[in-house]
Amino acid sequence: GGYSALHAACFNSDLYKCAVSYSGYTNLFTYFRDIPPYFKSYVQKMYQVVGNPIREAELFKNISPVFHSDKVKIPVLLVQGGKDRFSSVTDANQFVQKLKNNNIPVQYILKEDEDRTFKRDENVFGYYNELERFLAKYLVD
Repeated sequence: GGYSALHAACFNSDLYKCAVSYSGYTNLFTYFRDIPPYFKSYVQKMYQVVGNPIREAELFKNISPVFHSDKVKIPVLLVQGGKDRFSSVTDANQFVQKLKNNNIPVQYILKEDEDRTFKRDENVFGYYNELERFLAKYLVD
């Protein structure tokens, strides 16, 4: 969901009023590079579905949102756990900064103490409160 929202924001901004990405991948090169060892068998399946980042570098560049932030024309809410082993905080930070540099409204919720899915009640409720405010602000006609 998170990656799809960012991809849609990059390539189909005219279809949406805003985008929300929760633990979305911004750079598929990093995603494949950082897959934990216990998921290595999964990598072969992903090569079949998505492709090989070494052999198909141009494809990976074309489908990684971080390389297309200049195409985003809608507000973005990006949510990230600091301990997420699949979505890089560094990549998320880079994407957010690029949006800011392009004067795109962006809200960034980074919880350093959380993994891919928020577990602490205060972070879960905080996220939903921010999500509600974000959607109320940008989905109004």
